[in-house]
Amino acid sequence: MMNLLSIFAVVAAILPIAQAQIILNTPQGAKNGVSFPVSWTGGTPPYILELELAGNTNIVQSFTGINASPFNWVPNVIDTAVSYFFLIRDANGILAQSAPFFVAPGGNTLQTSTTQTCTASTVTVTSATTVMKYSTITKLVPIPTTIVVTSVKHATTTVTITSVRRATTTRRKDIYVWY
Repeated sequence: MMNLLSIFAVVAAILPIAQAQIILNTPQGAKNGVSFPVSWTGGTPPYILELELAGNTNIVQSFTGINASPFNWVPNVIDTAVSYFFLIRDANGILAQSAPFFVAPGGNTLQTSTTQTCTASTVTVTSATTVMKYSTITKLVPIPTTIVVTSVKHATTTVTITSVRRATTTRRKDIYVWY
């Protein structure tokens, strides 16, 4: 009887440690524009799941308030020639990272729309594919790219980027918003 209690005590001590660990599966076979399940085990909900470029810390997509695995992700990336990885964080701050992976090309056009209204002199807006500043938009831009700027006002500026078309090469491009 004493031996059985000892075994239960050891299992009870190990169980929280095992639950704290998160194992994030690496997406294999993800295709741009097609729903793909991202799965993991362990951790405590809610989760934050971030898609990042491999080799740096640029967040490409971020999803919050996820309560269970799997998460149905629809890839919306401009560059399918670079590798990505997922980073997941649970409610206790426990982190896990997938191995790097590639997203296969999908359709010919990706639709991305980001709208930000700003009243400060400078604001940075981050979306799945865009980094913008109030008076200058600076990023690596695939060629060709269509960028539409609308509703430019005196104290408030709304910048909308739509219809970002995929290409195989990129270059730095500065776009100035005059108001």
